[in-house]
Amino acid sequence: MTAQSELDLSQLLTLINDELTEALHVQQGATLPVKDTPEREDLGRHICIELASRQLAIPLSAVIEAGELSSVRPLPLLPEWLAGITNIRGEILSVVSLAFFLGLKPRSSAKEGFYLIVRNDTLKVAITVDRVAWTRSLYRCLPAEQTKQNGKTNEFPHFSKETACYEEEGCEETIPLFDLDTFLSSQKLRNFTTV
Repeated sequence: MTAQSELDLSQLLTLINDELTEALHVQQGATLPVKDTPEREDLGRHICIELASRQLAIPLSAVIEAGELSSVRPLPLLPEWLAGITNIRGEILSVVSLAFFLGLKPRSSAKEGFYLIVRNDTLKVAITVDRVAWTRSLYRCLPAEQTKQNGKTNEFPHFSKETACYEEEGCEETIPLFDLDTFLSSQKLRNFTTV
C-alpha cells in the first residue's frame, strides 16, 4: 500500500462510522442523513448531551474524550459549578458541572456521572453532563425553520446563539448548538480553571 492510499486513523474511523450509520438506517427503514444542498448547510458531526432534561449539541471535533467520572477531588473556596479536579490518564483537569454553570439543577452529582473533555486553542476541561444521548450530523436551519421551533425559546442565550436541525423518523427536529468557544473563553470559567 502506498502512502497516498493509506487512510489515517481518524479518516478510517469516520469512514467506518458512516458505513455503519448508513447500514443501520437502511435496516431500520429510516431516511439517510441529509446531504449538503443549497438549502441545507452541513455543520458536521455533533454529540448531543442532556442537562437537566434539556439537550444541547457540541461539535464532535472539540470533544477529546467521553466517559464516566471515577473520582473528583473537591478544592476549597470554589463556586458550586466547579466540582474540583480529576486525574484522567495522568492529566489533571478541572471538572466543571455544565448544568450548574448554566444555572440549571443537574440530575446527578458533579462528582459522578458522565464527562466530556472539551478543548479549544487555550483551555481543556472536563465537563459533567447528565447523559450523552447520541452523535449525528447536523445541518443549519433555514431562518424560517429557526423561527418556528414549536414555541421553544433559547434557554441559553449567551452560550447558544444558533439552532441546528436533524431528521428523526422522517420529522425535522431542532437542537441548540452550544457555543463551546464562548464557554471556554468566558472570564467566569478562566478565573477558576487550570490551563
